[in-house]
Amino acid sequence: MNMKHVGFGIVALALLAGTTAWAIAKQQKPAASVTPIASVAVIEDDDGDDEVVISLADLPASVRTALAGITADAAVTQVAKEEKDGSTTYDVEYAKDGKQWAVEFSASGTVLENELDDEDGDED
Repeated sequence: MNMKHVGFGIVALALLAGTTAWAIAKQQKPAASVTPIASVAVIEDDDGDDEVVISLADLPASVRTALAGITADAAVTQVAKEEKDGSTTYDVEYAKDGKQWAVEFSASGTVLENELDDEDGDED
């Protein structure tokens, strides 16, 4: 076999491998788009309970997994931890299709509420 043909074969194989790796990477979507949020802030919600603004990384793994399914095509705008009735819940606000949504999770990742926020700041 001619060394020239072997060289072309190796180059062709490298190009094929690189193209395949690029195509696989291109098909993978990130779990969620994240907008930077404040590191720590305490806000008072509508029912008078205090929420502590946290980062997405501070969510329990079970909540992050559930959130990824809900916000695959959305941008997370705020994440907060709330102590309510002796238990911890996590409130996440996100923008999807030009609308603002709010979802509440239990510490185990169960969706307690997922609702569209209307323009007045009231929730449906």
